Amino acid sequence: MAPGKKSEIWRYFTPFDKDRVKCNICEKVYSRAGRTTSGLRTHLKAVHAEEFELLIRAETELQASKMIISPETPLKEDAIFTEHSQELYAKVANKVKFILSDLKFMSFTTDIWSEPATNVSLLSLTCHGITANFNRLSIILKCEEFHERHTGDVIASKFESMLNEWNILKEQVHCMVRDEGSNMKRAMSLAGFKDIDCTVHKLQTNIKTALNSQEYLVALTQKCNKIAGHFKHSTIAQDQLSKVQLRLNPDQVPLTVIRDCSTRWNSTFYMFQRFLKLKDALAIYGNSNNVPNLSSDEYKAIENCVLILKPFEEATRNLSSSDSSISSVIPIIYMLKKGIEDLNLPVEGDTVDNIMQNFTQVLKTQMNKKFCNLENDPLFTIATSLDPRYKNKFFIDIVKDNVNTEIIKLALDLLNQNRSSSISSGKKPKNTKSIDDNEPSTSADYPTKSLITNLARILDSLSDGDNSDDETEPEVTILCQIKSQLKSYLKEKRISLNENPLDWWKSKAKFDK
Repeated sequence: MAPGKKSEIWRYFTPFDKDRVKCNICEKVYSRAGRTTSGLRTHLKAVHAEEFELLIRAETELQASKMIISPETPLKEDAIFTEHSQELYAKVANKVKFILSDLKFMSFTTDIWSEPATNVSLLSLTCHGITANFNRLSIILKCEEFHERHTGDVIASKFESMLNEWNILKEQVHCMVRDEGSNMKRAMSLAGFKDIDCTVHKLQTNIKTALNSQEYLVALTQKCNKIAGHFKHSTIAQDQLSKVQLRLNPDQVPLTVIRDCSTRWNSTFYMFQRFLKLKDALAIYGNSNNVPNLSSDEYKAIENCVLILKPFEEATRNLSSSDSSISSVIPIIYMLKKGIEDLNLPVEGDTVDNIMQNFTQVLKTQMNKKFCNLENDPLFTIATSLDPRYKNKFFIDIVKDNVNTEIIKLALDLLNQNRSSSISSGKKPKNTKSIDDNEPSTSADYPTKSLITNLARILDSLSDGDNSDDETEPEVTILCQIKSQLKSYLKEKRISLNENPLDWWKSKAKFDK
């Protein structure tokens, strides 16, 4: 059923049925929740960045044309808008402070970036929390200009000022997620915050390091960028390429060539993926125009890069989504490492085969180096263990024991805090204990399957429950009660990957006692 009112976004989507649509670019079917276009815009922005820019441009031009149609419309003074904005901000800020007052603990993500158009640096702080009703919330608290030097001391002072502005105590900060910059690390240390590296940022650094380690791939990326730039700067060239695509496939919406961008995650992957889709069209166009074509060896290298990097792209999307959680980091990193190990690339072949072997080896080395201490960090292990989708399935025995000890200690600490504080708890610590010793099974067809699909298969292949019989301890003390709940939690059947762990905890009132 076609939408009642067409908007520019429907150039990229086709109704599939009553509640789903099909992307004309990647041909995947997506749910149209609420029958609005917000989900469609999110998909376009996350997966098809070039097309999203075209959409924004078209919508902007449409709005501009409406203003031109009625040039006599009087514009209000700047002061009116400024006053109205300040009043509106005050109302929203009070509402946000009211919401934050119900959160006992909060985590934060932060970043510093530069706006090329204005040459201004910006510092952002986003709050993440879980309400008493087990609902997630994320609120951008601050995004302000940063005129000072980006030193750790200045950044730490900025963070403390931001938290004070929103009446957030330092003791309420559960964790700060930041990039790997030394200035950010120093800022967290000076401010006394628990902090972790942004996992996606580390993944992208690993990919960039591996790609840059091979001169052939660096040159190939530059060549693809040059070809993409030809179409980016010429609407005539893009129109001609679109006509070639329509001749080859009249039913397909013409695609644009994507350029690599150092500030966009997975942009090299998307560029290579798009070149594969446009391989025939680019060859036909190149034969009639002064544009270089890629050789068969270059396309072979691109195909291998797409194969190797596809799980990383999926991991990036998963960990960047609005419902992502730190609990998924250890399982996803495990799957990425396993995927590299399971790759079946030719050991001794032509030049391209040797290049891809070296590229894969560097990527493997970087993954092992950057993510070697995840299981030693309670922020990661406790979150994973208390996620009913994973529990202790990816931990060896010694890690399981350490996690159980940390959870018991955390539960006792929170109980003691509740006794000495009148603040009601918005979320409760959960419990965990050692599980069976089964190692995750292998998946020979990993490269051809979705990362999340393979993760689900591995979880399904592992048994639930604790088969060991610990000494029977009378549930008299609080410690015994915690241990009992810990064991009971682990005996519960794990939920599937597509279920919401917060809904599971909300339904388990027995663990709230």
